[in-house]
Order: sequence, then structure tokens, then C-alpha cells
Amino acid sequence: MLRSLVGSEMCIRDSINAEYGEPCACSNGVNRPMPASSDAHDKTPLWRDVLSTATASNSSLDSKTLIVLGDPNVGKHTLINSLRGQGDDVARSEGEMALQYTYMSFKLDEEDEGDQSARLNVWKLADPDHASLLKFALKPQDLAGTMVLIMVDFSRPWSMHSSVQTWLQIIQQALLAAFDECPDTSVVQDLETNLVKFMQSYSEPAEDGSGSPKSSKIMTADDDEVLLPLGEDVLSTNLGVPIVLVCNKADAINKFESECEYQDSDFDFIQSALRQVALKYGAALLYTAPRGEEPHSGTTIPVSYTHLTLPTKRIV
Repeated sequence: MLRSLVGSEMCIRDSINAEYGEPCACSNGVNRPMPASSDAHDKTPLWRDVLSTATASNSSLDSKTLIVLGDPNVGKHTLINSLRGQGDDVARSEGEMALQYTYMSFKLDEEDEGDQSARLNVWKLADPDHASLLKFALKPQDLAGTMVLIMVDFSRPWSMHSSVQTWLQIIQQALLAAFDECPDTSVVQDLETNLVKFMQSYSEPAEDGSGSPKSSKIMTADDDEVLLPLGEDVLSTNLGVPIVLVCNKADAINKFESECEYQDSDFDFIQSALRQVALKYGAALLYTAPRGEEPHSGTTIPVSYTHLTLPTKRIV
């Protein structure tokens, strides 16, 4: 009986020592070598270090959001692809989804040889019937880096004004819903103030073609910044988020004038109405056409990329 108890105690001790890597004599008197894994618990696997470094690097990247709206077949897919680099186009899917997402990466400094870049998250809504899906694109924590781009079709000039108004109402309702979810009530006021300040300090792009807007600030003798008040009806509806109105297929003007007896005064009226809407919302107004066509063979969008702090790109 005593021999049995002693043998059981030695087997239990052998199991414990084998688990913690300490040498001991087993019941048969043979010494077990100490495993070399005593320090393994103190060492972090290499893949964990690599993953932690990559995660920290990605979280430090600047991220912006672009929301592209417009009626079906207005050219949203083509515009998004034109913002990408050459050879980086995304093929059009056969069945267009109600809300599509993609992203692009831009170097923060073109002269920097490092890998530091910014990510542009791009959301495209198919049509107004799916406006409720915008809640997935308008995240309260990202509103400070969000811009809305609304496209209209110049080949259908009779519907341009109503289309712009429809999409502006949709984005306004979606933004109000996003603002309600903001835990900080001062976010809305900060966004509106920043947009007003941007409008006050903005001037036309430099004549050298760099696309970078020159500041219109007035400096006093004490180096105090003085911003002039906005004009009448300018930014009277402040949504807190920059908006760009893009009139696509502007080359259709020549066709309407030659084949449909449209006059210059007709298009002057249309463009005047669009400018009034743009002023009301503080939006940029751009005209684009297929590459190689005149007079708009390639348009830069410095206003939008100033808001997003990304390099200026061309759209076709």
C-alpha cells in the first residue's frame, strides 16, 4: 500500500514538472531533460509584431469620403474611374447595386518617396429610390472629411434643375439624420463654421494652371486675418459638408444648338439657374465632357480636392 502511494506521488510530480519544464527523476530513476520552451512564453511571435505594426500604420493614414450622387446613366462610374490612375479602372458590373463602395489611395506628398498615403472612400448611390442607404456612407465620425458630388446630364437639359433639387433634398435629409447621431452637439456648428470660413477665404485658381486656389485673406497691420462677409444668398443653406455640382456631357450643347434649334440664351438661362442653386448651397459648379471634345476636354477639380486635402485630379 505504501509503495503504491509513493509511486502515485512520483507520477503526479513528474506530470507537474514536465508541464513547467523542470528536471526530475521519474519512478524508474531516469532523469528527464528540461524542455527548451521555458522562455517561449515570454517571447511574442514575430507575426504579432508585424500585424501590430501594420495596424498602427493603417490607422494613422488620413481617410476621406466622397459620395457620388446622380440619376442612372449620368456618368458616375466613368467619373469615379477617371479619378483613379491609369490602368486602375474598375470594371462595370452587369447588375448595378443600389449602393456601391470602392476606395483609392493617394500620396500625401508627390515628392515624398515614402509609402505614406491617404485613402479616399468612394460611395456611389444608384438612384433616388435607395436614398435610405446613405446612412451607411454618412458616418457621424467622418463628416469632417466628407464631400458630396452631384452629377447631372447636360444631354437632358430640361431635367437638370429638377434633378439637382431632388438630390440636394435627399442629401440634406441624410445629413440631418447623421447629425442627430453625433454625440457631440458642437460638431454641426463646427462644420458650418469651417465651410463659411472656406467660402470667405477662397479665390479663383492660380493663373499658372497649378490648380491651387489662392487665398483672398486681408491682413491688417497687426497681421490679423480679416475675412469679408459672404454676399447675398451665398451659402444661405449651409449643410456643413462641401458640395460639388458636376454637369456632365457638356459637349451636347453644340448638338442642341445645331440640331434642335436651341439658342445661346436658352443655355444661359439653364446655367444661370444652376449657378443660383450652387451659390445657395456654397457648391462648386463644374462642366465636363468626354476627353478630346471641345470646349471642355478635361476639367480639374481643385475645389473638391482642396476640401479633401488630396492632389488635384482630372475628370473626363
